[in-house]
Amino acid sequence: MTPRSIAVLLLLSLATLSSRAQSAPAAGSATTEPAGGGAPPAAPASPAAGATAPAAPAAPVDDQANWLVGVASFSGQGLSPDNLYLVHSVPLQLLQSLEAIQTHYFTEEEKLGYRQAVIRRAERKQGEQLEALRRERDALFFKESDPAALAAKRGEYDLKIRQAVDALNGLRAMAPDAVAFPDSKGVRFAAGEREQVLLPAPLHSPLQEALKVSVNLLIWGRLEEVQGFLYLEVHALDSALQRETFAYSDALARDELPAVLGQVTQELEREVWGRDWAALAVQAAPPQASIYLDGTLVGTGRARLDFVVPGERELRVELDGYATQIRRINLQRYSLLELTVELEELAREPRALSSEPAGAVVYGGSTRLGETPLELFEPDSPTRFLLRREGYRDQALYLGGAARDRPQVALTPESIDVVKRQNQARNRFYAAFGLFALSVPLPFFSWGLVNDYVVGVQNAMAAGKASEAERLRQTGNMFYNYGFLGGLGLTATLAVNMVIQLMRYIRAADRRG
Repeated sequence: MTPRSIAVLLLLSLATLSSRAQSAPAAGSATTEPAGGGAPPAAPASPAAGATAPAAPAAPVDDQANWLVGVASFSGQGLSPDNLYLVHSVPLQLLQSLEAIQTHYFTEEEKLGYRQAVIRRAERKQGEQLEALRRERDALFFKESDPAALAAKRGEYDLKIRQAVDALNGLRAMAPDAVAFPDSKGVRFAAGEREQVLLPAPLHSPLQEALKVSVNLLIWGRLEEVQGFLYLEVHALDSALQRETFAYSDALARDELPAVLGQVTQELEREVWGRDWAALAVQAAPPQASIYLDGTLVGTGRARLDFVVPGERELRVELDGYATQIRRINLQRYSLLELTVELEELAREPRALSSEPAGAVVYGGSTRLGETPLELFEPDSPTRFLLRREGYRDQALYLGGAARDRPQVALTPESIDVVKRQNQARNRFYAAFGLFALSVPLPFFSWGLVNDYVVGVQNAMAAGKASEAERLRQTGNMFYNYGFLGGLGLTATLAVNMVIQLMRYIRAADRRG
């Protein structure tokens, strides 16, 4: 390389560095990119004067399906051998209590913080793409020796860089409200390394540890033993808000630890749940009763809800044949309401069920209820009953609720012998199956003939025998239209007939009709 070439390359490199320094954005300022970047003039790619401003980028999307919570082992200092286990048992107790929470509700402050976090992630990704484009553009100096080709390619990269800069500026100017964010998410708990239940204790910055393991809420703490007393610290940090949302610290005696953990757990449940909570336990009798809270089925016989929004709610307990109970209950914050609900059986008049002729056996499900005439209590919801008598067809009817069947049933005699009817249906099915099987080869045979005629036409055309080729073509079309298509239609028709006869055979084989 000549000294002149080296000097040119140095000048180009200095120009590039100068342009990148000029375009480097200051904090909070918009980003710009020179069209040439210090390179030889490229094909004009910048917008003409008076052109419209670049379109605003689409709002980034929150791609996190769950709200991830991590509980870390506690750090310990000066602990006696009898208390060393607490650095694991205390966070494990907290984790076991919090795992019952399945949903996190976001406050308005959290929504704002998480929207800003979504925009920051999009900015970092866009910035990485911009730097990659700049590196690729600068590498052209060493890959392309043709000045015209270099100018053209740099022009293309300059356009891409301007578009990336516009997108980055749009993200920096974007209002957080432009990002769609839900009111709540499902809660999932992060596991530690090697499938450990707890995360490792943060060694330095809890925020950096939370970002490293990609959790939204990190719970950690510290235990220190001083002159027979325990000094306990418990913290919770939200990685999107980038600050602590809960902190507890106090010195306590060893026997006071369970009560203090109960208090800390209650406060952390409020953090993970995202709002005030209440608990409800309902025991219903009979045990088949359905329990509804605000119209949603929550259990049968008994129900336990550990996290419910406090306030006035509607509790409904119901069961067919019993009087429904509806209560207005007031759930207090951070307290458990226990209720026992006993339903009263409704007094019902029996209803007569008769048949003509009498003596038909009545079944309710698989239970034999008796023979007609029979008195039974009509159910509250539509229920199927079956009447069966030898020599007559089985008769089903529905009673109760919105059912409109009458309790007087006229049985229909069997017109022919059951075995004979089954044999007739079987013979019809076998005949239909045989016809279908005989018709299957027809379309395949016709298709083979059609292919043979196609080959004959091609050979005749190659030999210059146009009249012979036309004759073969007409004959091949006849086999295709009448042989292949007709055979295919016949096979399909016989297949449908075979399926119909099979269904009739199955129905005839069911002696209950």
